[in-house]
Amino acid sequence: GIASQVMFWLDEHYQEKFRLDALAAELGKSRSYVSRKFHAETGEKIHDYLNTLRLRKACECLLHTDSSVRDIAAQAGFSDVTWFISAFKKGIGETPLQYRKNHSS
Repeated sequence: GIASQVMFWLDEHYQEKFRLDALAAELGKSRSYVSRKFHAETGEKIHDYLNTLRLRKACECLLHTDSSVRDIAAQAGFSDVTWFISAFKKGIGETPLQYRKNHSS
């Protein structure tokens, strides 16, 4: 369905500022159709999925690079480092630096 196409597209574009228009145009569908179908197929909103994807990518960077939190936030597609840290803490349960410290081998 649409969901897998959306997920694939997001995986390719998660570092960019998200625009539903661009996604919908690429799929040749309307914005509302894409949103509605994605939600119907997955039970979650595109933005929530994208946020989770970005946090997952950030976790990988925290564990496998020495990049700063600011750089990782930017690489993962967050435009603001403060927003990134609060989203990370809310989604993952600890701050990016705590995560790196607690989960690095």
